[in-house]
Amino acid sequence: MQKPYDPYQEEEALERLDRRERWRMLSQIGQLAALVIGILLLFALLALLFSMITFARQNFSSLLASLFGVIR
Repeated sequence: MQKPYDPYQEEEALERLDRRERWRMLSQIGQLAALVIGILLLFALLALLFSMITFARQNFSSLLASLFGVIR
């Protein structure tokens, strides 16, 4: 036996689908934001790494110069 037509049930189903679609879109926006933040963090960490390498090279050159009188 078929259930009688209930417009409120159909409206509730449409609202459920709409809420699900909104959550899906919000999830995708969150994933995009996380990707952008991750890329920016990666660039910041790379800048710190190169800065540390440059500092270590200069410090090592200075150490050699003071120990052995060697100038690059």
